[in-house]
Amino acid sequence: MFGLFVEHGPYVVTSNMTLRDRDFPWTTTLSMLYIDNPVGTGFSFTDDTHGYAVNEDDVARDLYSALIQFFQIFPEYKNNDFYVTGESYAGKYVPAIAHLIHSLNPVREVKINLNGIAIGDGYSDPESIIGGYAEFLYQIGLLDEKQKKYFQKQCHECIEHIRKQNWFEAFEILDKLLDGDLTSDPSYFQNVTGCSNYYNFLRCTEPEDQLYYVKFLSLPEVRQAIPRGESDF
Repeated sequence: MFGLFVEHGPYVVTSNMTLRDRDFPWTTTLSMLYIDNPVGTGFSFTDDTHGYAVNEDDVARDLYSALIQFFQIFPEYKNNDFYVTGESYAGKYVPAIAHLIHSLNPVREVKINLNGIAIGDGYSDPESIIGGYAEFLYQIGLLDEKQKKYFQKQCHECIEHIRKQNWFEAFEILDKLLDGDLTSDPSYFQNVTGCSNYYNFLRCTEPEDQLYYVKFLSLPEVRQAIPRGESDF
């Protein structure tokens, strides 16, 4: 839903929880389908504890099932050129679903007219990406020599955990070092730079309007209209 309401959808959520038209939405020239992926994110849900994905194959399978149902309900779109797009961790999700579509198209009755993929700032290879953080932050002036060495040490330990498939330990190191998603204290990055927003180094804090859509989707009238009842976003 971030892409829909913050980046390129037809509407923008304002501070008073109303919608206004976006100046240059992608929907002007394209048919867009936004999906909360994988199951358990946003409004995508399951009532079965075994229904959650545990690997990329599961994610691709569930998303493929949703796409097939979409084209069965709206067959008028099935001949359109189809592109799978995403950003960040979609660097893993996009290739996974595209590969599954490509593999199953020859043997399935409902075919998806896959024409290509597009990935922005893809998190496709965490080892390579994490390994470059310290030098990059140093070169743009956000870390000094001492801070760079600490960053390198922590990133190296994170990569070692990834290689050993110690996923929780790897996440915990990176979260305390940079992300700060689940830690109660500011990340090391925030402490040394004063910036809580690591997506855009020209803005130290995340723009307030980027979070309006979360409040909007949590409104009872919005959940009822979708409809998602009492489910939280």
